[in-house]
This record gives sequence, C-alpha cells and structure tokens, in this order.
Amino acid sequence: MKKVTTITIIICLMIGLTGVFVQAFSSESLGKWSNELIELSEQQTNIELATAYESWSEQMKQQKLDAQLTFEEEIEKNVVVSSEEAKKEIDQYLYLYKVDLQNIKKELSDSFHTYEGEKKEELNSEMDQEILSFLEETLEK
Repeated sequence: MKKVTTITIIICLMIGLTGVFVQAFSSESLGKWSNELIELSEQQTNIELATAYESWSEQMKQQKLDAQLTFEEEIEKNVVVSSEEAKKEIDQYLYLYKVDLQNIKKELSDSFHTYEGEKKEELNSEMDQEILSFLEETLEK
C-alpha cells in the first residue's frame, strides 16, 4: 500500500510541476495565441458579415427591381384594361344613342304623317267650303 501511495504522490507532483512549468514558459505565447485567435475570429466574422451584407443587399436590389417591374406590368395591364373598358362603354353609348335617334325619327315621322293627314283633311275641308261658298255666290248672282 505504501508503494501505491508513493506512486500516486509522485504522479501528482509531476502533474503539478508540469502545469507550473507550462504556465511559466507559455503564458506569454498563450496570451499572444489567444489574442491572435480573437483577431482571426473577428476578421472572419467581419468577412462573413460583409459577405452576408453584400448578398442581402443584392437580394434587396433584385427584389426591388422585380417589384418595380411587376408594378409597371400591372399598371400597363390596368391601362390596357381601362382603355378597353372605356372603348366598350363608348361603343355601347354610341349604339344606344343611335337606337334612341332611330326611335325619335320614327316617332317624328309618325307624328308628321298624322299631322300631314290632319292638315290635308283640314285644307280639303276649307277648300270644299270655299268652293261651295264661291259656287253659292256665283249662282246667286
């Protein structure tokens, strides 16, 4: 049991001395190494951020262009649709206007024929009366 205790103590002393030795001789290089590692990590992070920003910026530009093109296409479609609808409305109005004019023309023509017939009868009646009165006067003399 003494041997095991002695070996354990020797191993612990060796580990302790090794740790002190490593710490004494490498503290400067360990600090330098950690600073270099932090700087390298910062540089790598900055590069990744710059790359991500450029990629994001390009995506946003492309999305903006796509949105603008889509907007312009929609406006063009709306203009075409609006002008087609306006043309259809104008054609419909023109058709209804012509139909109304034809109806008015027919009504006026019917009214004129009625008026013409009445006036002819009235004139014929007046002429008949004047002829009768002329004949009566002529015969009386």
